Amino acid sequence: MRFTRTHLHRPVKVPVVVAGLVVCVSCYLVLAPIIDKPALEYLYCTAFILSGLPIYLLFIHHTHTWSHSIMRPLTTHLQLLMQVVPSEKMD
Repeated sequence: MRFTRTHLHRPVKVPVVVAGLVVCVSCYLVLAPIIDKPALEYLYCTAFILSGLPIYLLFIHHTHTWSHSIMRPLTTHLQLLMQVVPSEKMD
């Protein structure tokens, strides 16, 4: 939304240094147990984490009309099912 809705107010801004630090800590938390004591379970966890990359590429990075036609009704249904629909603003 930073690029599509530039006029909106953003109350929270995170410096790039903080984001980079979080990525480094996250990588350490994933890799440290694998390096310390390798086990087959860690391979499953790593495969699960990396499986998000193709999903991101298909549905987020490459915006196609077919992905929007699938995701929009699914999102609406899940919001109604879990009762997390945002409330309307009263002006």
